[in-house]
Amino acid sequence: GCQWKLCACKRNTHKQFEITQYTGPHTCLYPKLSQDHRHIDADLIAQEVQHLAKEQPSITVLALREEIIDKLNYTVSYKKDWMGKQKVIEQVFGNWDTSYTLLPKFMLALQSYNQVTIVEWCTEFSAIGNEVEFHSVFWTFSPSIEGFKHCRPVMSIDATHLYGKYQGTMMIAMEIDGNNQLLTLAFAIVEAENYSS
Repeated sequence: GCQWKLCACKRNTHKQFEITQYTGPHTCLYPKLSQDHRHIDADLIAQEVQHLAKEQPSITVLALREEIIDKLNYTVSYKKDWMGKQKVIEQVFGNWDTSYTLLPKFMLALQSYNQVTIVEWCTEFSAIGNEVEFHSVFWTFSPSIEGFKHCRPVMSIDATHLYGKYQGTMMIAMEIDGNNQLLTLAFAIVEAENYSS
């Protein structure tokens, strides 16, 4: 629905102003906006760039800024653009906390449909209450376990950084099989790429 700050005022036949509520998209903002328009907020930016973030979740804030300039003829601050992107990511993919709480359910589903899949958790009880803190998780699938028997005795481990609210690293162990094909053996989400991880 409409927020009161965006409601339209019109003059009726009795020469008085009447406040009405508009429930559709606010296309009245499009023509030309001053550069200091206070109603261009993260919610409006999220609405305007949602299609881009769905197609390209890793799209840069600067690319979103160009989209806002093209659509609204308004240059938004980097902070507003960043906040708009965060809102879109949360609307499309869910928030960070929910995603981490779903991770054990996802891993359990993998194990229930493929009994040989191995999942190992590293968690600790937090100092506050009886909450469990996530540190790392390791998993491998049964085809990888079976394929390991036919691989060369040299393993390669690579990692990529995770970006967002929770920092971390996703590590991947790989080998070359008898057909000179790359075989992914195992995955892990850890705090950092170091010897203990």
